[in-house]
Amino acid sequence: MTQIGGDIGDEHPNSTELAKFLQDALMQSLAQGEFRSFALCINVATVPQNEIRKVDAIFVSFVHAKGTGLHYFVPFEIRNGIVSLKHRFFKTPLQS
Repeated sequence: MTQIGGDIGDEHPNSTELAKFLQDALMQSLAQGEFRSFALCINVATVPQNEIRKVDAIFVSFVHAKGTGLHYFVPFEIRNGIVSLKHRFFKTPLQS
């Protein structure tokens, strides 16, 4: 298990661009056999289905070399230092 990061040349990069950059790099390493699977977690702002307002969420992507994958968002709130997770939802992985 290892932790990685990416620099796309912007101190405050667009989360969609950063997620795509990291996912592309990990998919290339996966295709080259450097590892069998990866999980990618990124703090993002997204609009849940059937809502109109963006919320803070954690984008979670699990991908396996056999081609299987799971991608979802976990909305959260932080109030008085306490993190509250909301119901996760599925969405096209790198859609803003």
